[in-house]
Amino acid sequence: MINRLMTKWILLALFAGCASATTVYSWIDSNGKRVFSDTPPASGKYEEMEYVAPPPATPVPEVVAPESEEAVAEVEDKEPPAPQVAAPPKITLVSPRSNETIRTNTGEITLIIETDKPLEDPYEVELLLDNAPFGPIVNDKQWTVSGADNGTRTLQIALLKNGEYIAYSEKVIVYIRRKANRPNPTPQPR
Repeated sequence: MINRLMTKWILLALFAGCASATTVYSWIDSNGKRVFSDTPPASGKYEEMEYVAPPPATPVPEVVAPESEEAVAEVEDKEPPAPQVAAPPKITLVSPRSNETIRTNTGEITLIIETDKPLEDPYEVELLLDNAPFGPIVNDKQWTVSGADNGTRTLQIALLKNGEYIAYSEKVIVYIRRKANRPNPTPQPR
């Protein structure tokens, strides 16, 4: 009797969230433990039980009487304020352009950008050369960095606010060609 009562309570706890009738199977496994499942065992004796879950409880809404008809009309006339979502800041690397070849002896790159934020405190920009910070952090729309190595390089501009990255330009691939510093050949007498 106690075992059947405990079984029903366990079933009630397991299937409390169900809203429809469910068939439940129960049996004793090889370790002597009672097993509950929605499918019967492959072999052996089992009990089949029908379980119907109670309907879910619904909270009763609190009704508050309005103070006057004018108060009701005033509340109905007001529209909720539209949420103000700030557009993400935009930043564009104007120069150098993608696939441009930069010929330089010192690895200098002159950068020109456009942004919808004023480049004054707290906004600044930084060059990312091959995904790593390169050169100074500035608050200008045109500046020059030097020391970039030969080869194919990826440029990107990061927009910072109070020292934190808030936006990035699209990546631009450029080709840096530095002239080799070779001594002039000495003329040979004939």
